Amino acid sequence: MRRFQLFEIEDQPWCPKVLRDCATDFLQHMLNLAGNYAPATPRLRDLLRRTGHSQVIDLCSGGGPWLRLLRDLSTEGVTEIQVCLTDLYPNPGRV
Repeated sequence: MRRFQLFEIEDQPWCPKVLRDCATDFLQHMLNLAGNYAPATPRLRDLLRRTGHSQVIDLCSGGGPWLRLLRDLSTEGVTEIQVCLTDLYPNPGRV
């Protein structure tokens, strides 16, 4: 099978911020709507409690699941969490 060298438009320096933010907002909305990361909530809760850490570093954040994950973790009693987004062009207003 032939390899395709593709790229994400929103990660290109010439991409307008408004388009980049729309793309990451859309991805985040779809992830939150579908609940793809819901199975990670109990595991993340247990890991945070076991280690005593309260900071999560999300590599290549993009349109991540953090709004829903933080809400779900809060309902399980985990409220003091800091999330650091490390995307090339993070959208920090979304967490």
